[in-house]
This record gives sequence, structure tokens and C-alpha cells, in this order.
Amino acid sequence: MGAPRSYSADSEISRGESAGDHRPILIASGWAAITATLEDGRRQIISLLIAGDILEPLLDLQPGLAVTALTTVVTVDSSGLVSTLRERLAGDLRPLAEAWARMRQAVQARLLRQVVRLGRLSAYERTAELMVDLHRRQRRSGLADEQSMPLPLTQEMLADHLGLSVVHVNRILQQLRREGLIVFRAGRIVLPDLPRLTQATRR
Repeated sequence: MGAPRSYSADSEISRGESAGDHRPILIASGWAAITATLEDGRRQIISLLIAGDILEPLLDLQPGLAVTALTTVVTVDSSGLVSTLRERLAGDLRPLAEAWARMRQAVQARLLRQVVRLGRLSAYERTAELMVDLHRRQRRSGLADEQSMPLPLTQEMLADHLGLSVVHVNRILQQLRREGLIVFRAGRIVLPDLPRLTQATRR
């Protein structure tokens, strides 16, 4: 593994126009996002990235896209990890190839979910679905427990990801809170009734 590199919130980690280096980069900590910014300054967060996600070459950025740190982010060049795995596998690369394929499929599935989320779900459904999805991903990475997870995102960031106004996001979050589906607590979000929250994604 390479030396860790730290990025402050709102700084750019990578940009599509300059993405000629295809070394795998691991997010060791923090939250980042693949973003597109329009000429008038409006931003769309296409995909949220958490600790354990690999930036490239799982997704080759197109011109106009960038990877932006949403919080303080630490990344590691993980090129050496691939070489180490090859040595330990003693020539049999099938497990590595299968793991790599699963990671690529997860990225593609996440992007497809975002398309459906923005295209067909109501504001209420897409917000609930995002909470369930983030909890599932963070549980898989060991960052969340059964009923709570870190959520260091501002309402503006959520709005940029969900394609909603900040006012609308605030209204939906308050509705979910009143219904007992989410509780905000010291930088974390508690999901008291995950099955009912999951059902809310199909309301």
C-alpha cells in the first residue's frame, strides 16, 4: 500500500479530464462523492463513496466529472495490494478476478439504483431508500451497527444527491423523524424500525 494522502472537505481528489492514471485508490476514511457541476454552479452528486470503496479503475471518470471530498478524506494508493494478492495466490488469479468483478458489479448496481431513485421514486421514497442503502453499505464495511450509522452529510449534500431542494429534504427528514423511522443523535442517525423504513421505500 502507498503512503496515505489526506484531503480536506470540499477539495478535489480526482477529475475526469486528467484521469490518465488508473492506479486503484482506496478510501481509507471519510466520505467523498462523484460529482457533476453545471455551468451555473448547480451540483449533482452521482455516487457517494465511503471508507473501503476504491475509486479507480472501478469507474473511469468522464470529462466533466470529479471526485470531491465531502468530509476530511484519507486515500491510499492500493496498487501494491494487487501485486501482493497475486503473489499469495501463487498463480491462481480466479479468486482475485472474482472479487474484482464483484466490486465492479457493486459500483454499477449503485449507479443503476441512483438512476431509478431519481427517475421513479417520490421524494419521500428516495430519501428513505438512500438511508437504507447507506446503512447496508456501512454495515458491510463494519462502520455501522444494526440500528445506527454515521451520517456526516449536510442537508445540502443530501439535496445534491437526491435531486431535491434543501427545503424539501428538510421537510422529508422531519416527516421520517415524526414517523419514528429516523432519529438524529450526535453525528449518527438511528434507524429504530429498519423493516418499516425499508417498506417506506415502496410507499
